[in-house]
Amino acid sequence: MVQILENNPTFSQQLGRALGEQTGKFASNFAEDMALKKRGVDVAGLTGYARDVAIKEGIKRAALIEQGRRTLGPQGGTAQTQGSKAIQPTQAAQPAAGAMPTSRQPSSQRPQGGTSKIIIPPEQIEAEAARRGTEKLNRGVPTDLQSEIALIQQENANVSQYQGYQKTIGDQAEAELGKVYKRATPEESAYFRRKGEGLATQGLSQAQIDRELARDARNFTNQLKKLDETPGARARHKVGQAFKGTGRTDEQRRREIQAAAKPLLDEGLYESVRNRLHSNGYGPEETESLISDLSEQAKKSLSDFNAPAAPKDKNFKYKYKEGKKEALQATQDPTYRTYANNPQGQQEFAQNLQKTLQSDPNTNLLLLRKAYEDKGVDWNTFKQEFDSLLESGQIQLNDDQMNMSEYLQEPPLDRLDKLLADFNFIGR
Repeated sequence: MVQILENNPTFSQQLGRALGEQTGKFASNFAEDMALKKRGVDVAGLTGYARDVAIKEGIKRAALIEQGRRTLGPQGGTAQTQGSKAIQPTQAAQPAAGAMPTSRQPSSQRPQGGTSKIIIPPEQIEAEAARRGTEKLNRGVPTDLQSEIALIQQENANVSQYQGYQKTIGDQAEAELGKVYKRATPEESAYFRRKGEGLATQGLSQAQIDRELARDARNFTNQLKKLDETPGARARHKVGQAFKGTGRTDEQRRREIQAAAKPLLDEGLYESVRNRLHSNGYGPEETESLISDLSEQAKKSLSDFNAPAAPKDKNFKYKYKEGKKEALQATQDPTYRTYANNPQGQQEFAQNLQKTLQSDPNTNLLLLRKAYEDKGVDWNTFKQEFDSLLESGQIQLNDDQMNMSEYLQEPPLDRLDKLLADFNFIGR
């Protein structure tokens, strides 16, 4: 009997065979990794089952991305080019009956915060969908044109619902203010309406909104009434104050008005404060001095300017004493216009006025005119140079300055006004 012995491989042979297998497997995986990477599938470092799953899902995702790119291409859709117009906001169309959330709907049915605040117009939806889709595909997120269009249409519906709900709460806020304060001006009603619309974005329940609006309406009304009840400065007011024992010094009155006006001014209700002070007998310049002041830049520019004093009145009056004719003390001519016969001086004033307005473009024009008047510049000279700067385009006016500029076309007080102001019947 012949015994056949197996030829067992040596250790070196086993090692060589294992290295060969591993090298071949590594080369095969490397080539596969590179091929997959070109298709957008990255499985580098993965082995076994995890690698197989990643390859399967990656190929599926790559196919979806490629399909999405075809829908966003020239044949499948209109991709937004560099020259495409940006999305322009438009007003939301009112939802159909039953779609708009009412103030009594539970909070789960109301639109939540974070929704975009604009409606994308129908003619821009496809271009915007293509832009969004391209961005997602570049990040490796599968999508297509129709999916992005559907998302935008849903967003538009959400915004429309959101804006409808805001309007509902805004209407409620305006009505709540009307219950406790009948004399609210359009500006004050609009302000409180905005407060209501702001509450609509906070995800509050209807009960919470009702409570907030009722409390805010009472507080706002108290602020308005407090300003209405501040003491007036005219003769008729002072007579009543003296009779009641409620008189105040000018400084006490000023501090009281500023304290009452501050909460309203902090909310931007300047016109409301002006109108209420005017109703209480304060003139335009008095009102501005109570609620505003010249900036440090304007004051610094003004400090660089000094106007010449008006000349003495030529119509001297005389008295006779012991047979001798003596001149009474001559006074400054009240009708003198500082620069009527002084072109160089007027040019210096014009330069300083331009410098002052450029140092603070939002300066208070009525207070500025008064500051120049205190330096000897008559109102007509101020008006002439101000109009010249405005017409030449060297200054631009904001809304408040546009309203104030109407007062600059006339003197602060005419002859009759001066007489009435002397008796404290009117304010400056």
